[in-house]
Amino acid sequence: IWGETEFRANFIINQYGNIYIDKIGKVYVSGINIDELEQKLLKKFKKVYSSFLGSKPTAFLDVSIGKLKSINITILGEANMPGMYPIHPFSSIVSALLQVGGVLETGTLRNIQLIRNGKSFDQFDFYNYLIKGNLENNHRLNDGDVIYIPIRNSSITVRGQILKPAIYELLENETISDLINYSGGFKVDALPNILINRIINSSTAYP
Repeated sequence: IWGETEFRANFIINQYGNIYIDKIGKVYVSGINIDELEQKLLKKFKKVYSSFLGSKPTAFLDVSIGKLKSINITILGEANMPGMYPIHPFSSIVSALLQVGGVLETGTLRNIQLIRNGKSFDQFDFYNYLIKGNLENNHRLNDGDVIYIPIRNSSITVRGQILKPAIYELLENETISDLINYSGGFKVDALPNILINRIINSSTAYP
């Protein structure tokens, strides 16, 4: 605060989302942006300092963020480096996985689980992000969140006259058309024939 009233202080937000200011008391600041926080504090300071009142106040308030506190998350399952990690408080599922080395080849990219408060909160499909740029389920993480990466259910190798030959993963309701779409489509000189090689378990094979 500067002007007729001079005041400068640093506050650490506690685990309950509160700060305590002399003459003001406890203020809940979690979950709001800087502009909203300034307006909230200004209303409280007006009750204590008359220099904020009127159409031409003689004191002014400014709020800024100092050091951000890390949050702790846990990565489980088929991660390259599973464990508990302190990460930036604005991290998302994608940025968190990149920070800890990504997903193993044995892990799924299609059904990454976000567990919050001990319950399944949502699932994230990396294909929607990598191929379509869709970040709809790329949730911002909270302290204590768990990211669980199950084992992948399918591994399909695509090679030949295709734009992006690689190993892909299909969901149960997806077809060969989805596979071709994920692999970028055919090259211009590709023949109109697709050869499928499938390994059949001997226990289920016909005699």
